[in-house]
Amino acid sequence: MRTYRLVFEDPIPIWLVEGTSRPGREDTPVNELFAKVLAEHQTFPEYRGVEIARLPQVLTSGVDVVPTNAPIFVSDFDKAWEYPSTSAPRVVFALRSNMLKRSFQTLPLDATTAEIADVRTEYPHQHEHDRCLWFSRIAEQNRNLAYESAYGYWIPGNAKDALLAAFCFGNPDDILPHLVLAIAAARHGLPPLPRGM
Repeated sequence: MRTYRLVFEDPIPIWLVEGTSRPGREDTPVNELFAKVLAEHQTFPEYRGVEIARLPQVLTSGVDVVPTNAPIFVSDFDKAWEYPSTSAPRVVFALRSNMLKRSFQTLPLDATTAEIADVRTEYPHQHEHDRCLWFSRIAEQNRNLAYESAYGYWIPGNAKDALLAAFCFGNPDDILPHLVLAIAAARHGLPPLPRGM
């Protein structure tokens, strides 16, 4: 059994989710968000799951990465809930998919020098691939390109405009201090605390 409690509506809706069963897109608040975004923007939300300590960064800048146009991995609600993989408190936040771009771009093996130069302005790192030229915003070599193909994105504009909602999972006593800090930072323009604090 799960219960969703809307604890804040500004700057975005934030739900505190309690219970031991696995959440899913069919849950009423998640399903309503999906339907609203689909109706208003003819698109759907993408979700990202991170540790609850990153919530202040999410609310102040729209995403948990620095800089905000760094690559991220997003998916549907059910997949995002699996991260982080520990049982620690977590937040799953929703982003407008029409404000995201893929973290990679491919060109045919016979692409011209001009085509390659143009792609490298946004995708500076080239990776080995046997059927195409694979360019990415991710520098790491020897990684799973199929994973990037499935989940890799970045936010080229203002990430705060892409942020739709957040769902916080875990014991309320563990989550509420993070929520209070995050809301104060978002409402008063305070910088988030460095990681580890």
